[in-house]
Amino acid sequence: METFLKIQQLNPNLLNSSMSNKTISELMAIDINSLNGINRGIATYDNKGRKVMTEYYSDIIDGLIIRKTFTDVLESGKLTAIHLKIEWFTNIGTAVEKNLVLKFSDFDIYKLLIKRRKNVIDYLLYQGSLSSIANDYDTLFDHLNSGINSWVNTGKVTKFNTLINDTSNIEIVNLLAIEVEPSVTLKDYLISYIN
Repeated sequence: METFLKIQQLNPNLLNSSMSNKTISELMAIDINSLNGINRGIATYDNKGRKVMTEYYSDIIDGLIIRKTFTDVLESGKLTAIHLKIEWFTNIGTAVEKNLVLKFSDFDIYKLLIKRRKNVIDYLLYQGSLSSIANDYDTLFDHLNSGINSWVNTGKVTKFNTLINDTSNIEIVNLLAIEVEPSVTLKDYLISYIN
């Protein structure tokens, strides 16, 4: 049996007056953006460009108010939907959760996968801009550009692998051989993201 907690347990100051008598279940059906004083935190992405979590905080009370967790649903290895878990935290730290499965058309999945691959490239470019090889990162990405674009748009890594394994340009070979972490070269690092 579902436990109906009055919404005041979250904090009555967070609610529009028309929502003050709603249960947690009723509130979970409402758009989060319509709640007073709740602000979206930074979304968390994995190294494949997938959004895995978003947290919401309050400017009225301290602490986490809402957490959304996203998990891929695969059928025969193919992305078909996203499982969304929404957790609402009360003022005593307990959570009430709702689980949804968000289904997508094939075309929407195609667009989502392109967006994820673009997120990976944006992240790698950002990391490169902060690294000790920031001045040479443009040179490296110019060399890999057609392979990266092919991967972003199609998901295929053949062209990228050909370019990253090309030994004809010694400047690129030397850049890719730089250790970015103990026992991890830049080449290995890039391949771990683009595959």
